[in-house]
Amino acid sequence: MKLTARDWGALPDGGKAQLITLSASDGTAVTLSNYGAITQSIMTRDRNGMPDDIVLGYDTLEEYVNDELFFGACAGRYANRIGKAELPLGGEVWPLTANENGNTLHGGTGFHKKLWDLDSEGGSVILSRVSPHLEDGFPGELSVQVRVTLDSGRLRFDYMASSDRDTVCSLTNHSYFNLIGMGSAGGHILQVNASRLTPVDGQLLPTGELAEVEGTDYDFREPRAVGLSELDCNLALDGVDAPAAVLSEPETGRKMELWTDLPGLQLYNGGSITPRLGKGNMHYRAHSGICLEPQHFPDAVHHKNFPSAVLRAGEVYSRYIEYRFSTGN
Repeated sequence: MKLTARDWGALPDGGKAQLITLSASDGTAVTLSNYGAITQSIMTRDRNGMPDDIVLGYDTLEEYVNDELFFGACAGRYANRIGKAELPLGGEVWPLTANENGNTLHGGTGFHKKLWDLDSEGGSVILSRVSPHLEDGFPGELSVQVRVTLDSGRLRFDYMASSDRDTVCSLTNHSYFNLIGMGSAGGHILQVNASRLTPVDGQLLPTGELAEVEGTDYDFREPRAVGLSELDCNLALDGVDAPAAVLSEPETGRKMELWTDLPGLQLYNGGSITPRLGKGNMHYRAHSGICLEPQHFPDAVHHKNFPSAVLRAGEVYSRYIEYRFSTGN
């Protein structure tokens, strides 16, 4: 395992951003930043041994500072949406930062716009920060750590957090995947280990129902092309004894298994990506990337039938997301 770091630039408040790259012997590499705990790049080889960057993003720090699409973000304190920007907890209603139609999306201002502490240990990159009480309105001082480990063909994110008072916590990696490295991802083949979903209203907030995926555009129990229909909904995963999702691309032979112990998976196929230039002057547009976001169910605080996302004072939040890369013949 090889680890290299370099300066990336200064933030408007003077904070120093860095990029750190982990490289494995099989050619797999991941580049992270202490700005936003962002995953800036994931390099993997295709069936012919050619490397490509398989996540969308930007070359410069300034572009991430101005980004509104959460490219590569560590989404938190609560990934996805909380309705009416209100958190009912402990007999109180905590007003949160509203940043989408009067609701809270990915924590409001969010962890992805903060400078994290950066360290390394035993070949892993460790990103950490303390989210103060009432940051974006959330109760509790939350100490967060993300440990990123790369081995041949395996990239793992271990998330840990604890709070000094009851709060909520749901952290995810908001990378947009394109296993070709360019163009549309609509031809990617996807399988998801989920037989139910949480239907949403016009603001993409869950209705509280748990419905079968059968007969919907979200039925990926058998592998099939992602396509270009608009997809943006949470799927209720069936268990942890199998990959939550498997994404593959026939042309390059790349295959990515996603493993997690989180209960939900947001499937978003990038239909709202507006035209822009990304890394290496790559042209991004709608459906250029696919998000597979392991998470607690969105707006779980307003639906008692959803798995709880409450983190009690003194308890430890411990979850993981792992990507396993391979190629076919």
